[in-house]
Amino acid sequence: MSFLRGILFLLAIHGLASPALAQIYPKEYIKNLRTKANDGDPKSQYGLAIYSLNENKPKEAWKWLNKSAENGYAEAQLKMGDYYKDGLLIGYGQLTVAIDLEKSLEWYKRAADQNHLGATENICALRSRGPAQNLSEAITYCRASSQKGRHNGYFY
Repeated sequence: MSFLRGILFLLAIHGLASPALAQIYPKEYIKNLRTKANDGDPKSQYGLAIYSLNENKPKEAWKWLNKSAENGYAEAQLKMGDYYKDGLLIGYGQLTVAIDLEKSLEWYKRAADQNHLGATENICALRSRGPAQNLSEAITYCRASSQKGRHNGYFY
């Protein structure tokens, strides 16, 4: 893989790539990604989810994102938490996910259990205020975030 394709792949797995991404990747690469995803590789499943979003295939993207998260990929678990926290409407209404803070927290906790700092901070924020408030849990996660060098302005 060339340097440029490597950079674009990193952008894709973090949701920052443009819809033109599919035109850059050769068909063999996507075929290989799909093979690895079908074999259960969670990082490939996540990559295929991002690729599917860029191809405006939200149902396929959701399927692969779920599989990746269920298979323990922390970045996918964070995304699942985000989608349940904010709700999701993509693909011109082809796919919607209702806001569900408890499901969001479940996914964030799975990612935080793998030391994902973003998930730890999100639990801190959700538990600090609002309908999912739980101050003792907020303090635990806010401290964990702070001990890793992040100071996000909640409880310290």
